[in-house]
Amino acid sequence: MSIERLLDKPALRNTRTLAATANSATFFVLASISLSTLATTAFTAVMRRPIHLQAGIAIAMTAAGLLLISAHHRVREQNPTQYTILALEGTLEVRRENGYRRYTYERLQRIEAARNDLRLIELREHWTGKSATDPQVELCKPRGARLLDGKDPETDSRVYRWVYPGRPMRRGEQLEVMVRQTHADDLGVQRPYFRQGGGRYKTKSVTVRVRFPKEEDPGDVTGAAWNTGNALRQTQIMTEFPPRRHDTDDASMVEYSIEVTSPARHHSYGLRWTWPRSEAETK
Repeated sequence: MSIERLLDKPALRNTRTLAATANSATFFVLASISLSTLATTAFTAVMRRPIHLQAGIAIAMTAAGLLLISAHHRVREQNPTQYTILALEGTLEVRRENGYRRYTYERLQRIEAARNDLRLIELREHWTGKSATDPQVELCKPRGARLLDGKDPETDSRVYRWVYPGRPMRRGEQLEVMVRQTHADDLGVQRPYFRQGGGRYKTKSVTVRVRFPKEEDPGDVTGAAWNTGNALRQTQIMTEFPPRRHDTDDASMVEYSIEVTSPARHHSYGLRWTWPRSEAETK
């Protein structure tokens, strides 16, 4: 039986629906009790006020209740509690090949489950180059896990993937997930930047590395931050900062890197560079 069918079995689907319903019902009950207590406490004092003041207070309390409900749903939507990303590391290796470039990209994500029965870890991928062949995608960690690949970009231009560990995770349990992708830009040149972010999930640190063969070192490399939660601004750089630069252990490549602690939600951090002018003019 495929994992998609397993996760979509009626029993599991109904259990998730029941749990979500119970959670919402509990919140509304507690909110109603709190508002009722407040209303009862204030009732005597309000009734002694002029009629127009009574109406104003009633409208204000109604608005406060609606805002409380709206805030609750917004928090649940924007701040999911499935897991926390303890460390996110993205590494891109760029090599020239037959007039175009080949990119090897690795994403390592160490997470901590925030609830019991966690079964799916989300990965969001984004690249701009086009190739005559599909990207080669490999799940490197953990052993025995399965990769569910969306393959086609959605309306936000991202490709969504999920890793199923092969078992439910317990609250507080940690897990390392790693995916490797190789693709080329033989049909469309990839834009010269590489960025990573935890999206809507709370993330404690982001590390981004880009490696070039020494003879292809662009030289002009800058660290940058993007607001990728805003569709109108996700291509605009918010701020720039200098990266670290050093040779790899075998001295065959040069590596640029940045590290950001406590990154903001819906923001990405990474590196951008400029290819030599002579090369850009030939594209």
